[in-house]
Amino acid sequence: MGKNLRTYLIVGLFGLQAVAVLAIIVLTGATTNGLLVKQMDQQMSTAGQSAVYDAQAVLQSADDSAQLAKRVIETGLADPNEVTRLETFLGGQLDVNELLAGAYWAAPDHSFVIVQRDTTHGDPDGYHTKIIREIEGHRVVTNVYRDSDFREVDRSVDPDDTYDPVTRPWYQAAEKTDGTDVVWTAPYIFFTSKQPGVTAAVRVNEDDEKDSPMSGVVGVDIELRGLSDFLADNVDVSPHGLAVIADSKGVVIATRDASSAVKQGPSGFERAGVEEIGSPAMVEAFKAGAAQLASTKPGHPTSAAFTVQGEGYRAIFSALEGHPDWYVTVIAPEQDYVGDIQRTQRINGVLAVAVGLGIVCVALPVLRLLARRSERLVQRATTDALTGLANRRHFEEELERAMKGAADRQRPLVVAMLDLDHFKSINDTFGHGVGDQALIAVAHRLTEAVRADDLVARLGGDEYAVMIRGLDLDAATLVLERARAAIETTPVRADVATVPSGAAADDGEHNRRSDTTETARGARPTPSDEAETTASLVAIRVTIGVADLIPGVTDNAALLRRADQALYVAKKRGRNQVATIRDVDPKDVGVTVPSAPVTDQAARTPSPPGR
Repeated sequence: MGKNLRTYLIVGLFGLQAVAVLAIIVLTGATTNGLLVKQMDQQMSTAGQSAVYDAQAVLQSADDSAQLAKRVIETGLADPNEVTRLETFLGGQLDVNELLAGAYWAAPDHSFVIVQRDTTHGDPDGYHTKIIREIEGHRVVTNVYRDSDFREVDRSVDPDDTYDPVTRPWYQAAEKTDGTDVVWTAPYIFFTSKQPGVTAAVRVNEDDEKDSPMSGVVGVDIELRGLSDFLADNVDVSPHGLAVIADSKGVVIATRDASSAVKQGPSGFERAGVEEIGSPAMVEAFKAGAAQLASTKPGHPTSAAFTVQGEGYRAIFSALEGHPDWYVTVIAPEQDYVGDIQRTQRINGVLAVAVGLGIVCVALPVLRLLARRSERLVQRATTDALTGLANRRHFEEELERAMKGAADRQRPLVVAMLDLDHFKSINDTFGHGVGDQALIAVAHRLTEAVRADDLVARLGGDEYAVMIRGLDLDAATLVLERARAAIETTPVRADVATVPSGAAADDGEHNRRSDTTETARGARPTPSDEAETTASLVAIRVTIGVADLIPGVTDNAALLRRADQALYVAKKRGRNQVATIRDVDPKDVGVTVPSAPVTDQAARTPSPPGR
């Protein structure tokens, strides 16, 4: 009886398995298309978001360049009245950012200096400077041509040039602002290169007051073929897929083929429409997605489905932040994603389901358990328990990968080292609980200051590191300076008992305590009243050293050492500031700096030389 029962059970199990296989085959045929299309949307959305990030990086670099030029002119480092010095600075802007087509300065008196890239005088990396000046009551337009080393190779005067910068849209738009933000033009065709581009301009005032008179407008031109290069190099859609950046009217801003973004019109070169780039699918995509474009916001892509000659297509629309009418559109036929899979399923479906069913039934619970344990182990191994940031090992591994990627793609990479000023004094005065609050507050401020693609880590104790991708040294330094200022204005509350008036403290320790302590009224205590004052706010201040990846630096230890050398300079100058590798005196390289006490010895490793 028992043997028969076992036989019946085995037969029953096989019968149930056969029924399950047949049911899965039937259900798979009904649901596979929907799942594959959903997966297709996800992959296309990822490609679109990648294109959005790269496009925004290109546009942000131009924004940063315009703001940098404004600061340099306002501080007198480049005086518009010294044309040669101004020309050299503007040319340097083009050297730093290869995506810029030109950099310029225009004044209300109609004077104008612009440096543009030029290939007409035998040097593919040459420059052309146009200078408009009033000389002895006459308007003089001078053209200067320079080679890649910025040596003059030709000069001429053009009496027929009637260009007036104050009549240009970018000048008039910047003139109406207070000088705080950069203004952007709509895309248009550049006269010299016949390529579509945009201009970023910012007003320069005579002093720091927003309502002060304007001294001029400074800005940069950027050719949108830089966006086309990103689409061609970085956006992998599918064998028959397309990617384009266009506005809501279907006018092309950038495509994977830069030459197709312009056309010859009655009055010269014009921007092309999607119907003119040789793709019926692109035209149908914008027809199908017209209703979705209005609701497409940065970070929230929308999708549309349509058919072209009986073939199904999908389109993903992603908006560019800061340019509300620009959309990255990724298009692909459904068969690129589902055709081969469907054919494979028809051939191997029964065998795969039958074998897989048994394996899944046995292995799934075990795999789930192992996956949960693995995730916990990975989190413990890569995360700092107190702050939730990456730990030293995870940071160094990510930095190695980022350095290789930056070198391969020739994109900038910046690393910063950061210490809390007088952290030992905070622990000694207010206890480790307040010290932990300070460490957590710094972690929050650093995370808020950088982008999601950047990485913040606590290396141990009061030592942090920040990795910033895609920004040059100047732009990253601005980000870190804002972070430093945010940390300084975010004190930690501490309920501390009054210190006995007879408590002993050496002068150095006393000064460090008064530097990190504020009373409930927000004023710092003086040496005479510190012993009697109950502190309620603990000011946090940090010192930051910043370094960029340069040729010859091939490992993360060398790059971190460069940032550490800059940190030493910042400490030497008095702390609570940001210093870059440019501030490092070569004679100081190799000097050891005393480091702050370490509270998390398990997470911290010895500092590299130069600390």
